[in-house]
Amino acid sequence: MDKFGMAITEINATLDRIVRDREKEAEKTRKEADERMRKLDLLMASMTAQVEKTSKGIAELRAETRGISESNGMLSEAYFYSSLLNTMSFWGVDFDQIDKSVTRSRKLPDGTKIRGEYDVVLYNGDTIGLIEIKFRARTGHAEDLINRKISIFKQLFPEYSKHKFLLGLGGLSFEDGVEIDAINRGIGILKIKGENIEILDNHIKI
Repeated sequence: MDKFGMAITEINATLDRIVRDREKEAEKTRKEADERMRKLDLLMASMTAQVEKTSKGIAELRAETRGISESNGMLSEAYFYSSLLNTMSFWGVDFDQIDKSVTRSRKLPDGTKIRGEYDVVLYNGDTIGLIEIKFRARTGHAEDLINRKISIFKQLFPEYSKHKFLLGLGGLSFEDGVEIDAINRGIGILKIKGENIEILDNHIKI
């Protein structure tokens, strides 16, 4: 074989070696990529399982918290209702009837559906007492009682729309400023004092 032929053979051998080396590198890179993907899949599966576990825990905690909140609300409502049931009076007004947990839904002539829930309702011939009871009275409860609940009550119970309304806000505890806000709006305050219920109603506005 002449020198030219030998050179060609050597070039081909070199090219084959380069191709093999590149193939080995490509195979190594592919395996490394596959391994990284496998680890990523495992990580994602672990994260997904953790998220599902956490979400389940949050859902259970929310359900438990909601249950506690509802129980506290029912306890508060029953406590204040029992006291009002014994006296059947509010702001010096005597009432003939008292209801607890009053709920009604109604479809208006325009097709709109409204619904109202009222913790304690007192009735007589010309006056309605609406008492909102909370485990903890918070900001906005007094405003909601005046601006929304009376209006809905009159639509749900049109037979009482011409009655006078006395409003009360009761709570086992009150956020800062809530009592003052209710008093300024002419809403009576019902609160716990020792083993009894204290009613602050000198400021009530009809």
